[in-house]
Amino acid sequence: MSRRSLKQCFRLALERSILRREMPQFQFYNPAYDIYVEGWASTSVGSGRYKLTAQVPPEYPHQQPGLYVTEPQTLWKHGGQEAINAMGTSHAFHTHSSDRGSSVKICYTSEWDASMTLVWVFLRGILWCEAFDQHLRTGRDLAEFLC
Repeated sequence: MSRRSLKQCFRLALERSILRREMPQFQFYNPAYDIYVEGWASTSVGSGRYKLTAQVPPEYPHQQPGLYVTEPQTLWKHGGQEAINAMGTSHAFHTHSSDRGSSVKICYTSEWDASMTLVWVFLRGILWCEAFDQHLRTGRDLAEFLC
């Protein structure tokens, strides 16, 4: 558990306000210390529902939040024979090796900077979910939809 600076607290309060207005399906939890934000994303393509969780690191906004698909717990690839959960880092699926159990960790940017917001993070997460649903329909890699 780490303390956040006054500047970080103001930034997080602003982000919480923006998120509440622009994406009310995402909620802040434990706002004093180990902050995470989560909520549900519904896709338009395959009518999928995914719970996205952003872990806000102690050095935020100068450190990139981790973004995870926490539900469903297993994300099956097209055809249902293999799960992407155990794949680790994959350009084809835009994932990183997860540091949070079996949850899929989404790779949403390679160039994080402090001007990016949690709204931006969740928009990227929603796009990832849309691409995943396209993969389920077509078998094509997520990279084909996201790059």
